[in-house]
Amino acid sequence: MMVISEKISLIIPIYNVEKYLEKCLLSVANQEYENLEVILVNDGSTDSSREIAKKFTDANDHFKLINQKNRGRSGARNRGLKEASGKYVIFLDSDDFIDRQMISKLYQQITKHNADIAKCGYLMFENQTKKIKKFRIDMPKVTVIETGKDMMMTYLNGKIDMVVWNAIYRRGLFDKIRFPEGLEYEDHYITPEILSKAQKFVYTPEIYCYYRKRRGAITLESKPKDLHDKVRSLNRIYEVLVKMDLLEQASGLYSIYFYKLLKNYHNALVYIAPGKLKKGKLAVKSSIYDEAFDFAVESERLTEKEIRMIRLMKKSHYLYFIVQKWDILKSVFKESCSRNSTNRYPAPNEIPEKHINNLSMYA
Repeated sequence: MMVISEKISLIIPIYNVEKYLEKCLLSVANQEYENLEVILVNDGSTDSSREIAKKFTDANDHFKLINQKNRGRSGARNRGLKEASGKYVIFLDSDDFIDRQMISKLYQQITKHNADIAKCGYLMFENQTKKIKKFRIDMPKVTVIETGKDMMMTYLNGKIDMVVWNAIYRRGLFDKIRFPEGLEYEDHYITPEILSKAQKFVYTPEIYCYYRKRRGAITLESKPKDLHDKVRSLNRIYEVLVKMDLLEQASGLYSIYFYKLLKNYHNALVYIAPGKLKKGKLAVKSSIYDEAFDFAVESERLTEKEIRMIRLMKKSHYLYFIVQKWDILKSVFKESCSRNSTNRYPAPNEIPEKHINNLSMYA
């Protein structure tokens, strides 16, 4: 039996997830870490989610259910933060699940290294097929990052993801920070600010989280407004870089991040709402600070073609779409001429038995 000395608050926003909630909460109830406060925030569900949550609170003294009118995931997380009393806090989405050792292992890392944040690897699987889509292991071994500036540079380099549900945080980081309500992709907004406040970060490549990719979630089925919200996160990153005096040092990484995010935004917009390309152009022009845009395109890290494409995205989504479509056709032709191909999914022998067992139990 491990010695428990500090309380951890686990916050789970709940909204119309009756198909997945029981297995999510079962994975939480089975945690080996004992000094745990589980805060369930029912965000105005209209299905049986509330009843499922109540069943767990009735059976587990450390579970607490809060019912509120619908405020969105950010509003539910913020309510959970208001109620949290633990020294550390963890966020979990109600359609995902976790390994029974997740909390104890992350607690060990954050206390061993006296860190403010500890993150772990995660596994993404497709809900309908249960096929494993991705192992998220950014660093091959336990890695400690000592300063907020180094954390931001690592974040822009793609080594620290922006999601909050695979981490444990010192709760004090959220004393003056809350999730932005009314926006989707809220993790994109809050992560840079949290990193700027943290003094030490630790990452373990061990996988303890299981992310369910499903229809109806915030994916390519998102509304154009949701995608616009993601674009606006570029401003938040720019503001944090200015505040941390990192603009010059991070210029190349920011520009590459800027280009990739805008490109993904446009591709998603074409997919979900091709008739709204004009509005998409207006969203890009109105959502991104001029100084952030100018800063990105002046970077020496981008190629001339990438800079041209960024300017084209801002000027005309239609022209960008035509140019990109031609590039895609060329790449498809090139791919068809190549005999080399890679499997989209990991091979069965690459997947540890523990993950297969967890998927069969909770997925």
